[in-house]
Amino acid sequence: MIFGVKKNSYEQEFYFASFSLLKIRKVRNEFSFNILNGMFSISIDKNVQFTLKFLGIVIFVYYKIRIDNEAVKEVAIFSSKTGKEFVREFIFKKILKETEFLFKNYFFIRSPIGEIYILQHFIQSWLNKNHIEKNDFCLVGGYILSALRNLYNPDLECKYIRIPVEYIMCAFDDEKYQYKNYSFYIYSAKNFIYELLERYNNGITEPHFVDAVLNYYNCNRKDLTEIQPRFNENIEKRVFDKLKTLDFENYVILMPEANSLFEIPLSVWEDIDRRLKNLGYSTYWNVCKNNSLYINHKSVVLSVDEMLYFAQRAKGIVALCSGFFESLTRVKAIKCVLYTNMILNNIPCDIIRAAYCKKLFPFADNNLYEYDYSEENKEKIISDIISKLEVDHEQKNYCCYSGKI
Repeated sequence: MIFGVKKNSYEQEFYFASFSLLKIRKVRNEFSFNILNGMFSISIDKNVQFTLKFLGIVIFVYYKIRIDNEAVKEVAIFSSKTGKEFVREFIFKKILKETEFLFKNYFFIRSPIGEIYILQHFIQSWLNKNHIEKNDFCLVGGYILSALRNLYNPDLECKYIRIPVEYIMCAFDDEKYQYKNYSFYIYSAKNFIYELLERYNNGITEPHFVDAVLNYYNCNRKDLTEIQPRFNENIEKRVFDKLKTLDFENYVILMPEANSLFEIPLSVWEDIDRRLKNLGYSTYWNVCKNNSLYINHKSVVLSVDEMLYFAQRAKGIVALCSGFFESLTRVKAIKCVLYTNMILNNIPCDIIRAAYCKKLFPFADNNLYEYDYSEENKEKIISDIISKLEVDHEQKNYCCYSGKI
C-alpha cells in the first residue's frame, strides 16, 4: 500500500510509501506531532509548555509554571532547551532548595499509593545494589509518600514537596536524570508506565505488575523485604475517638472508589451494605470523592496510617480494585476485590485482574477473592461475597458461644 495509516492506543501515523507524513501522539494532556518525517516537530503539554523544532533545532519555546508562591512564565526563540527541560530544571532547583542541597541522590515519587506501597518493600535492596548511602539519599514526593514512609521506612530521609502532577507528567519521561552534581531517580518512569499499559492494551499480562516494576529497577522478588508497619502509640485512641459509634468487634469496610477503573453503581454497594447489616455487621464506607453520591454513607475521614490500622482489625474488606486496596493486601481479614474495565483505553477487567492480581502483591494474605464485575453476573458476585463473610460470621459466633459453655 502506497498511502496508509498505522494506529495504536496512543499514536496515529499517516505515511506515503515509506515516508512519514504525520505522526500524532496523544496521552492524557500530552500531544506531540512529527511532520514530514520529523522535519518539523511540535510538543505540547496542556497549560504547561509548547516547543517547536525544525530539523531537531528548537525554534520556539513557551512554558508556564506556578508552584506555591513561585511562578515562571517564559517565551524563548532559538533556545538551547525545550519546554520540558525548562520545567524539569525548575523542579530540580525547587527540590534542591527545599532540601538545602544536603543530598546527592533523590528518589522523586510521581506514583500513586499502590506503587509507593511496592517501593517500601524493595527500596533498601535498591539502595544497596546502587551503592547509595542512606545519609546521601532523600525520598521526595507528596503526602502519601510521607505517610507510607513513616509506617515502613522511617529511617530514610523524606521531604514533602507539593509539585502539581501536570508538571511531573510533562517533565519526566525516563528513570534517571543528572542535574549538575545531583542524581534524580523518577518513580515510576512515564515511559515505563506507558509501555506497560500498551502491553495490557494488547492483551499481554506477563510479567505481573509487581515483577515489571522490580525488573525495571533491576530487582526481583528475592529483594523484597517484609516490613511490619510501625504505628504511632496513640493510633488506637485516635481511630476510636473518630469512630465511637462503630462496633469495633464486628465491622466490614466498603471501598467503592478508584481513580483508574470504571466505578460500580451505587445500588450494588448499597445492596452489599444491606446484606452485611442483616448478618449483624457494622459497615464503614471509605470514600473521599463524590460527596453528594455517598452522602448517606460517608464515614469520618481517616489518615493513611489510621486507615491501615483500622483495616487490620476489620472482619472483612469489599473493594473496587485500587492502589489503596493494594496497600491492604497483607491484612488478615476476608478481602473481596472487584475489577471493572480500566478508564484509560477501556482495557478489559480480565486483563487488569491478571496483570494486577492482588494475591501476587508483596506478602499478600491468602484470604483474598477476586471478581470480574459485570451487570450480568452481579447477583452471583454479591451472593458469593456475602457467603464468604457469612461463614466467617457464623464461625466467630460459634467460637464465642462455645467459649461460654
